[in-house]
Amino acid sequence: MHSPHRQSVLDELTRVLNPDARVLQLWGSAAQDPREVMDNEDRPDRPWRTRHLFLGYHRDSGGSRWLTVGEISRATVLAWDSGSEYASAGQLDPWELRP
Repeated sequence: MHSPHRQSVLDELTRVLNPDARVLQLWGSAAQDPREVMDNEDRPDRPWRTRHLFLGYHRDSGGSRWLTVGEISRATVLAWDSGSEYASAGQLDPWELRP
């Protein structure tokens, strides 16, 4: 969810989700470090359980690249199944080496 629509989406989720719902939020990292965005966000208590998946990049001998659709899909399933509050796919650090 991107600003300026983020709050509207969260408000609608509050309206339509059951209190026992689980939400997995994927955080991209192309424009801004998702950890900083999350730290600066006003996150009131929500009636559902939220988990977070931070999407990073892959680094190899040829440089760095964004994650593939397959890598993101696998990481999403693993994050959902793990039950952990926070997970990451790829690497977020060093931040300056992202593609």
